[in-house]
Amino acid sequence: MRIRILGSGAAEGFPALFCECETCRRARAIGGRNLRTRTSVQVDESVLIDLPPDILSQVQREGFSLASVEHILITHSHRDHFAPGELHLRREPFAHWEKQPPLHLYGTDHTCEVFRETFGEPPIEQGVLFHTIHPFVSFAAGDMFVLPIPASHSSYLNPVNYILFRRGRTLLAAFDTGWYSEQTWSALNEWQFDVLVAECTTGHKSDPMNEHLSVHSVKRMHSELKRRGCLKDTSRFVTVHFSHDGGLLHEDLERVFCGTGIEVGYDGMVVEVPD
Repeated sequence: MRIRILGSGAAEGFPALFCECETCRRARAIGGRNLRTRTSVQVDESVLIDLPPDILSQVQREGFSLASVEHILITHSHRDHFAPGELHLRREPFAHWEKQPPLHLYGTDHTCEVFRETFGEPPIEQGVLFHTIHPFVSFAAGDMFVLPIPASHSSYLNPVNYILFRRGRTLLAAFDTGWYSEQTWSALNEWQFDVLVAECTTGHKSDPMNEHLSVHSVKRMHSELKRRGCLKDTSRFVTVHFSHDGGLLHEDLERVFCGTGIEVGYDGMVVEVPD
């Protein structure tokens, strides 16, 4: 299993588009891993988790096209995670194919509504097939086993995180979410993860609405997963979805997580787990 972090920033990007705070000024000046596009993750060649508005710059930076992507899993319909208008560019005259395979899009009911608002009912975009999914109901995305689990984030959107399993390797994609409900934690008891990609939006700040995770709650999640036997000695735990409001640059985050077994993700990071 090969996981590529296409983007590691929160909704506003990092540094933020219109912001002149000290953190954003420092990020612009230093550059490098402090420059974060909106969060998206590619799993092997064929699966993408979330379709952010930065997807074009992400694939250009990484040197590939989305032609190889057959399945897109959408966590929720917030605009930093789902930019459905980009799918128009898959058809002629914007893209040329000898034979265009179908693109399968997966999301819960609210994401389906946003998709239909963009493409009509029935959808007019040929070759893009939307599949409405439900928490705790597994499905196959090609040869990838996928289990959506409820996320703690803007509940009216019916958001999910995803467990992915292929050829004996397992990934948990935990963004966007706050601290999980006990129902979700109970579902995780049955799994051991080779890789976990978790959000860390708020830095040292707590989130009273439980919409996102902080440095403290990410460390707590790591400990809780170990307590429940969900992490192996070889498991990789990577953080993403950082906001400038957290006030932490990449080197600050590396100091914060040093010695914890938690890695700081960045745009272009690749995590490979041999089959």
